[in-house]
Amino acid sequence: MKRKKIAILSSSRADYGIYLPLINYLENQGWLELHRIIFGTHLLDDMKSFLKQIEEDSLGNIHRVGKFKKTNTSQEVVKAYSDVVGYFSSFWEFNSYDCIIALGDRFEMSAAIQSTIPFHIPIAHLHGGESSLGAIDNIFRHQITLASQLHFTSTETYRIRVAELTGSDKNIYNVGSLSLSNLNFETIKPWEKLAFQYKIPQNPFVLITIHPETDTNTDFQKELAELSIVLKDLLKRYHLVITGTNSDQNYKPIVDFFEGICKHNPNRVTSINSLGRENYFSALYNCSLVLGNSSSGIIEAASFGKYAINLGKRQIGRLRSKNTFTIPFKSKPILEIINTLEKKGLEYKGDNIYFKENVAENITTRIKNFLRV
Repeated sequence: MKRKKIAILSSSRADYGIYLPLINYLENQGWLELHRIIFGTHLLDDMKSFLKQIEEDSLGNIHRVGKFKKTNTSQEVVKAYSDVVGYFSSFWEFNSYDCIIALGDRFEMSAAIQSTIPFHIPIAHLHGGESSLGAIDNIFRHQITLASQLHFTSTETYRIRVAELTGSDKNIYNVGSLSLSNLNFETIKPWEKLAFQYKIPQNPFVLITIHPETDTNTDFQKELAELSIVLKDLLKRYHLVITGTNSDQNYKPIVDFFEGICKHNPNRVTSINSLGRENYFSALYNCSLVLGNSSSGIIEAASFGKYAINLGKRQIGRLRSKNTFTIPFKSKPILEIINTLEKKGLEYKGDNIYFKENVAENITTRIKNFLRV
């Protein structure tokens, strides 16, 4: 039997980390040949070490597509989108696959998927049907859904939404969040190793990630001014571990803001551009609290027993477990809820609505059936 040719489409270290349980499972399947198609922020200069690691793990089946620059303005986003479509139009002309697996909602991912339409390449989309109304990613996610033939959602609500978008219940499966697949706390990287690597003191810390709200052309200055008040208070009793901002429209003011925070508090703040899945899970497991507007606080933090303070509008519309509190960028209510959680002990003991067992296995079975192997 001729093996099926399947590719993982990855535009960032963040989505690659989510893919890993599926990649590890697919690599042990004798009926397929797995390829990695790497583009987007993977190709930035500061990602070279991680890209080298991917290449070493890929068994030679890896493809770099195009080039990429960080995007801060509307014009830069449009130009980058156009470039990605162009790069992939040439790539698909000479590379064919039985199925392409795509995750999420990034504009780079949308551009790559839109380019497949004239080539009639089957697409399996992960995390469709979700909402993040404070980001233009919401539109890109639905575009990917409409171009896809196979859908794997993280909740039943999102499965129903994909059916509404596509006008059909066919090939839509609620499998849960892939990032939580086979989660094993006993194998999480010891915090002592990560703290030593990044010179983080062994103190309680808050894990912080802030991305732009790309649904508007705002410079985010009012939001950052309120956040500054919150961070000043937190610095009295916590170390701050800040992870990198997406290369989204209007990301630059946020980067400048955190550079200033680090400069004025060099011994109390650690900024890390990209942790990767293994390191991020170690930080999530050991932090006191999650603060920001990243989907990870909503989707993953509950499984680690952590409360998440979800700030602003970026993730509005996304379903939440009881560990997550959505609050505007207003310092007073943010500090009030943090104070309340501190009094409760900062330990969440409830369920995670995004968790299901055997996610990678279930996705693989459905793809196999779809391809009639």
